[in-house]
Amino acid sequence: MSRIVRANQHVTVPWRNGGGTSLELFCDGRPDDFRWRITVVTMETDSQFSVFAGYERWQMLLSGAGMGLHGVGRADSVGQVLQFPGELAPGCSLIDGPVTEFNLFVRRGEGWADVSLVDITDEADIVAVAVVALSEGLSFDGQSVACYETVVADGDLAIRVIGQGTAVVVNLLN
Repeated sequence: MSRIVRANQHVTVPWRNGGGTSLELFCDGRPDDFRWRITVVTMETDSQFSVFAGYERWQMLLSGAGMGLHGVGRADSVGQVLQFPGELAPGCSLIDGPVTEFNLFVRRGEGWADVSLVDITDEADIVAVAVVALSEGLSFDGQSVACYETVVADGDLAIRVIGQGTAVVVNLLN
């Protein structure tokens, strides 16, 4: 079985450090104790990341010129992923203006993740734990979806994605 998390189910969550907010697309667990969680953030200015002790983090650049995470690396092309332990709270310097980023948090010991950006031109069967629409014009398992709507699969099921658009594919690997 799979289910679609619709835009009206998304939650705006304040950052732990008080520096901004995230749009939570999916959370497997409670906000303070989750197995894995996906969010989208638009950053307008340089900032400091929050500590997420006990979690691994993946940040993917979705739009903008890029960002540098102090002591972690630099993402300056759309789709580029930076991975780091949640105990780090790196400073983030924007390269040239605002950025939008996709975030994945996975509790340490629950598996490793693979996050990728895919362009759908017709249809695809994608085996993933989650697929997030980044554009209009896609349907998941026969249901039209809007930007940031997410299909979450239970188990290793193929998700049928039809249409033309871009999506983020999330896999949790044991």
